[in-house]
Amino acid sequence: MRAIPKPTYAPNAAFDACVCDTKDGLLRSKLTEIAPEMLDVLGFYVAHAGQATLHTVPPSAHNDAERVIRQVTKGELKDLYDKQMIPRRKTARAIYDNLRAAAPGGICPTCGFGHVETIDHFLPKSSYPWFSVLPENLIPSCRSCNTGKSAVIADDSQYFHPYYDIGPLMHEQWLYADILFTNPISIWYEVRPPSGWTDAQKLRAKNHFRDYNLRSRFGVQAAAELSLLIPQFSDPPMDIHEIRDALDRKLRAARRYETNSWRIALYEALGNSVTFCSLGFPY
Repeated sequence: MRAIPKPTYAPNAAFDACVCDTKDGLLRSKLTEIAPEMLDVLGFYVAHAGQATLHTVPPSAHNDAERVIRQVTKGELKDLYDKQMIPRRKTARAIYDNLRAAAPGGICPTCGFGHVETIDHFLPKSSYPWFSVLPENLIPSCRSCNTGKSAVIADDSQYFHPYYDIGPLMHEQWLYADILFTNPISIWYEVRPPSGWTDAQKLRAKNHFRDYNLRSRFGVQAAAELSLLIPQFSDPPMDIHEIRDALDRKLRAARRYETNSWRIALYEALGNSVTFCSLGFPY
């Protein structure tokens, strides 16, 4: 999990691009009329995101045919993304592609290991149509992260936002792992927030970990890594100091780029285990 730079488009850039490609003249006129309100929407979103209060924004209770801004309906706002931003050869598609390419190395910032394949609406467009094409609400994502969370955000269920949560994602460790000496060895990941965090920050970490199913998904990654490490350390057998040195080098390399990842938690747990580093388990 990692923070990534916020989009730097001019206000209403994505919305204006979508509107200019709208072929229906009446709809284009209705959308043009709400441009000032869409500027307000941007300011509203940025203010709440900066204060970590997006989860307090009430979702839309309208059906798709009902008006939500002047004469524009909920369905028409949602359709801007599907009909004007995703299709190739549309003007706004360039913004979509740039947002997707913004994740360093093409790695999903939400989980920290999946390959970016799509865009995730941080606040789902089905419940928050005003943000359907707002770049600040569009996160490069792997398919598992995009489809894994609910389309409805409960009052207590905000996750970490890759554009706004630089501190907890990049500077403060809250993800840890324990070794289970089963046969084969398995890894149990846990959220252990810093003691100085507020209750709200601790809850967000737990929500992020739980709702993106990261314990299970990280466990699969760890199992694959262990299947490579154990033969490396045991054939021929390395001594405890050699194993710890190898793990420490891997840990330092991983920490150059992030603070909370399945790799960091894994290498840290393995390096702290006398049983593992002395090969005192069946392998």
